[in-house]
Amino acid sequence: MKPIVAISSSRQKIALNHSSGQHISYSNNAVINILSNLDCISIIIPNGIAVKDCNKIISIADGLLLTGGQDISSELYGQENEINYSQAISSIGEPYNRPILLKPDEQRDKIEKGLYLSARKKGIPILGICRGMQLINVAEGGTLKQELESDLLDHGLDVDGWVNHHEVEVVKDSKFYSIMGKESIFVSSVHHQCIDKLGKNIMASAHSADGVVEAIEIDEPDCFVVGVQGHIEKSIKNSSENNAVWKAFRAAIN
Repeated sequence: MKPIVAISSSRQKIALNHSSGQHISYSNNAVINILSNLDCISIIIPNGIAVKDCNKIISIADGLLLTGGQDISSELYGQENEINYSQAISSIGEPYNRPILLKPDEQRDKIEKGLYLSARKKGIPILGICRGMQLINVAEGGTLKQELESDLLDHGLDVDGWVNHHEVEVVKDSKFYSIMGKESIFVSSVHHQCIDKLGKNIMASAHSADGVVEAIEIDEPDCFVVGVQGHIEKSIKNSSENNAVWKAFRAAIN
């Protein structure tokens, strides 16, 4: 019987069928296609459920995938917001001035934290990508830097749409190393925030040259909770090594 993977979703208002705009919940087809190729059934969790229903949803799931998207509300990790989000800002913006598309969705934050905590309690495998990795850290009591401080590497999106790639070093005594099988890999990422204080039981298992945490894991035996900052759903053709993360997630579900 195929396993079921619950996938978190983003919410956005867009024009459909000549309407003035409708709020939709969505997830990138790239993750759905990858999971389908791994013989999994994907269920996208709409961004409007009640937090109290997270346990019910996770009760039928065999794995949880926390996807990318907008910033996480700083209130979730006990800080005041330092960023101006504006409709007038295009592309990814600049430090402390970001487009409205990156403005936190507090409902999504609460739902995803609820899904995560339910999945942790049930003990099913959890994979977090980009925002999803940061959500795992925050849900475990960690914090984020609201803006990257170093300009040694470019972690953002160029004005012409180019997604930057860079090298990261993998911690040898880590689950992530056992998955990747190498101490150095290349990642593709688009983010302006990063992990600051690590959450309870969270281990940083990869870093970029400027010290940004690029992968995390729960440091517990017989537990698959892994987060990656890079977009491994978008780079498996050019960086086939990222397939290893998806295969490890699938293997942990069995």
